[in-house]
Amino acid sequence: MPTMIGNIPDQVDLEDYRDVDGVKFPFTIRVSSVDAGNPYIVRKLTEIKLNAPVDDSKFNTPVAAKP
Repeated sequence: MPTMIGNIPDQVDLEDYRDVDGVKFPFTIRVSSVDAGNPYIVRKLTEIKLNAPVDDSKFNTPVAAKP
């Protein structure tokens, strides 16, 4: 992972592979760095959809908040 003070190695562990439309995907992803004191991140997915339709409105720029 590149940082202002140099590269810090990190590790990604993929677990809990499940079949989604004939392809195996990891449903648990753990990310950790070698830097002591940094917590690790765990992402647990409940559902993966391949080629799911996405509403075009999701790509619109949000309206700026009024000051």
